[in-house]
Amino acid sequence: MYPEWTLMAKPVSLQGHYATDLSRHPQLDIDVGAVRDIYSESAISVREYETIDDVDIDLHINISFLDEEVASAWKVTRTEPIILRLRFSLSQYLDGPEPTVEVFQPNCKDGFCLGVQLKRILSMFISNQWKHLSNEFLNAQQRKRHSWFKAGGTIKKFRVMKYSEQRIPTLNDYCVVCDEQHVFQNGSMLKPAVCTRELCVFSFNTLGVMSGAAEDVATGAEVVDLLVAMCHAALESARKSIIFDPYPSVVDPHDPKSLAFNPKKRSYERLQRALDSITSIREITQGPYVEIKKQMDKLDPLAHPLLQWIISSNRSHIVKLPSSRQLKFMHTSHQFLLLSSPPAKEARFRTARKLHGSTFAFHGSHIENWHSILRNGLVNASYTKLQLHGAAYGKGIYLSPISSISFGYSGKSFWSFFLCTIPLKLTHFMFLSTVITSKDLQKHGNIWVCPISDHVCTRFFFVYEDGQVGDANINTQDVRIQKEILRVIGGQST
Repeated sequence: MYPEWTLMAKPVSLQGHYATDLSRHPQLDIDVGAVRDIYSESAISVREYETIDDVDIDLHINISFLDEEVASAWKVTRTEPIILRLRFSLSQYLDGPEPTVEVFQPNCKDGFCLGVQLKRILSMFISNQWKHLSNEFLNAQQRKRHSWFKAGGTIKKFRVMKYSEQRIPTLNDYCVVCDEQHVFQNGSMLKPAVCTRELCVFSFNTLGVMSGAAEDVATGAEVVDLLVAMCHAALESARKSIIFDPYPSVVDPHDPKSLAFNPKKRSYERLQRALDSITSIREITQGPYVEIKKQMDKLDPLAHPLLQWIISSNRSHIVKLPSSRQLKFMHTSHQFLLLSSPPAKEARFRTARKLHGSTFAFHGSHIENWHSILRNGLVNASYTKLQLHGAAYGKGIYLSPISSISFGYSGKSFWSFFLCTIPLKLTHFMFLSTVITSKDLQKHGNIWVCPISDHVCTRFFFVYEDGQVGDANINTQDVRIQKEILRVIGGQST
């Protein structure tokens, strides 16, 4: 499913005194040489401290296999390795206590959110298996061919590296705290997230992972506005008991051992009050974020924790597109890159595309549905309680190559941005996706039905203001339209 990749890195410097002469430690020298033989010369680096009985062994994981946009969603630099730093007792190199673990990228040691999750995973793996790792996992042929595999240290580091390779592409599939696999109706989403267990929610709240609200408000105010507007629309909907999913899990700021918002004890009225407090601070949003938070806390102590949850619970990657990457024929300046498919789904999608080909199509949905779509994915709602418009052409995700058809399904409602300098009234929401053109795709004129959710991947999201109307004659099958879409997508997979 995933491509093979080697381990590479630039040398990592450390503060303090160290020596790199391994001649005093022949077993360590053998182990390091073995890992380099398996991977590459730059796969591992070693620092022996002169003044303490410690040695740092840095394992370098190349993550260039990640798509650029996926790396951006995960907030990692794909051109840099992820460093797994194992600290051993040098005098008890093989038989001493298990090593401690650090995970970081060379230029991102602090605030490396993915590293927090990976460190927990590797610490648990090492704690459970360190003393039990042996040559058993290697077949006899390997041991015969490489006599140095008898070195226990090599085996242990090799296993840690292999385990890390396997886990990194699937981090989004597991809870960032307990590492239990998520259970979702439509499969995993793009961004790593916490599960709904209360203990995990409490732990997640203390990890600092949710502290990115200030950065998001400062660098992506329009996206934050969208997330809040979508939450507001779902909460005010007559269908909220069905479509407001997920319901927030928010720790009480005055009692960190209890939940102020709890999916098991839903209070839509209390939630509405906190949300209203968020959207009532427009007049001070041009000031520092600390002032925004202070004002929210004054209005309602649950307003800011709720805003943090709205931002951190979004499991899709949504970014405002600069004018140079916008599709001019859509006639709106509110255009966003929207990716929700995790690496595994993208891999399956590419395999299917090679077999059957693909094309572009629109999908329109009312704003009240987007709170769930960004967190659960675009689900096949036909014949379920989520269905809103019927399923005249059978079960599946409804799409159209014609913009006006999907535009009609996007509904009409008014929601105002509160963080942007100029208040905006939003009316219609629709996205442009890539769809596999296999025999499963049913075409009924300009209404298409795709019964396989893996065959639809979102790419762009469009928002229209009151009075704006998109070009009703946009046809994604027009060669000129396709060329423009491909130009904007550029290196991103179609």
